[in-house]
Amino acid sequence: MTSARPGSPGASSSPRAKILVVDDDEYVGVALRAALRSLRANIVRAATAAEGLGLARSQKPDLAIVDLGLPDADGYQLTRWLRGEPGLDQLRILIVTGHLPDERAARDAGADGILGKPFSLHEFLEVVEHQLAIRAPAS
Repeated sequence: MTSARPGSPGASSSPRAKILVVDDDEYVGVALRAALRSLRANIVRAATAAEGLGLARSQKPDLAIVDLGLPDADGYQLTRWLRGEPGLDQLRILIVTGHLPDERAARDAGADGILGKPFSLHEFLEVVEHQLAIRAPAS
């Protein structure tokens, strides 16, 4: 038996993915939320690393999309904090950055991927769907 991907026609009967977006730029946050609507996921947004950590603890998202440049800590530090949290061992973490993506630094921090801005909507959704597919339990 196969399960429907989030956003596919059969996805309404399967659990909706929870996605945490941590980005202090209001415009980027709104744009990412709009893009993620096509996946029909539950989306929560934080503007700081501390807020993101708190929401991750309470919401237990499937995927965290973490901006590298946050006002209170960088995305690598937040990723390390998330990796150290009990109960978040299944969390997938995607770092997004306006700088040249440093795959080694992202991997060393515990991220599952890194994506450089600007990116196309298609590329972004493809990466998110891939991360959610890895996270999804086999049915």
